[in-house]
Amino acid sequence: MNIIIENEIQNIPDPIVYINTLLENINLSDYELSVYFRLILKYHSSVALKVNLKQYEQFKLHPLTLSIIQDYYFYISKQLSIVPFLQEWKTIYNNKKFWTINITEQIKCLIKLNTAFISLFDGSYSNVLLHNRLKLAPFSNYHVEEMINRLTQVYKLFKYNFFYKIDCEILESEDFLYMTFKKQVEYMEYVFNKINTILTLYIGYFIEYNLYRNKLEDLLNIL
Repeated sequence: MNIIIENEIQNIPDPIVYINTLLENINLSDYELSVYFRLILKYHSSVALKVNLKQYEQFKLHPLTLSIIQDYYFYISKQLSIVPFLQEWKTIYNNKKFWTINITEQIKCLIKLNTAFISLFDGSYSNVLLHNRLKLAPFSNYHVEEMINRLTQVYKLFKYNFFYKIDCEILESEDFLYMTFKKQVEYMEYVFNKINTILTLYIGYFIEYNLYRNKLEDLLNIL
């Protein structure tokens, strides 16, 4: 791509006027026009919010350009639909460092967090989770102490705000000790299912958002 054209588009004062002028006097091939619009969307993304670019009749004769514009709107709409869930996660997961890194690193961090959580229930090296094994085990003080130890580590891993936001009950060790062994195991299972469901859900949101972010970046990339 001619660097002069890219610099010209990057510095246009009024993108809408530029687009109208460009489309009123099209003397470009479909591919060339598509390159112009990739650059316009790359450097002036707000124009797509001000004007519905799909409305221009000229694109009917330029299917490649139209396809790029349609894909652009689709990827943007998908990202926007996911943003509220990412914002919601920010209120759930109160970790300042997490919110200073890029989304690729955030995904790695979430997967690492999920792995650490599952390992507390022996899920990283066994097909049978701790609470499921304990359902078949006879009562013993060792099992109770082990559950308290694992739950304490879970509490430390996520903090109180996390449990509060996902509406997951926190028990004091004294309250846990007063429960029957069966109820203790059920509580372990409850905590695991509640947190695992939440982590899986929001990891999915971050991965999906990043997928469309990458698709959008590839779409606007001029090779």
